[in-house]
Amino acid sequence: MRAYGVARVAMRIFKSKEERGSLWAFGSIQIGYAAAFGGLAFALRALGVGVPIAPGMLMDARDVVSIIGPGFSGLIGSIIIGILAALPSAVFSVQCYVPLCLVWALVFYYFRHPWYHVVNTILLLTWWNWWWAVWYQIFGFIPEFWVAFFSSAIGAVVYIPTNIILIEVLRRYSPTAKRVIG
Repeated sequence: MRAYGVARVAMRIFKSKEERGSLWAFGSIQIGYAAAFGGLAFALRALGVGVPIAPGMLMDARDVVSIIGPGFSGLIGSIIIGILAALPSAVFSVQCYVPLCLVWALVFYYFRHPWYHVVNTILLLTWWNWWWAVWYQIFGFIPEFWVAFFSSAIGAVVYIPTNIILIEVLRRYSPTAKRVIG
């Protein structure tokens, strides 16, 4: 009886093979989404759009686009979004945004609602903040790892819930988003 309950929970968390489709699908729809979200990320960074979240901390608006975009464009499209998001910046370029976009593409590919599952959300936030903290140290912005980790966590506390709200609104009111994201 217990194994059946665990299997039911797993069925609700993960998408079925029919819902997922092909991992490497890259057609005109994915190209369009990759160009739209990548172009938006490029424009937001090139224009210097940011949201102040604390004294001395600015949330980069392209992070929101690099989380939502891979859900629509898939794995290959997420590489394009990561590259376009990184182009206008002098620092934190492709080595940061492409892997993060790939992670989010895989999250949207395998999970129905990734944020409804607390363990998955905690792991994603921890990995996201760890990745930024490592690159903060490599570039010498913040020499202490834990200071970099928690300063990145302050930003994640703001923009991860923002993305959850945006994706749920898209899922609710857009039939295309409901079909593509799940």
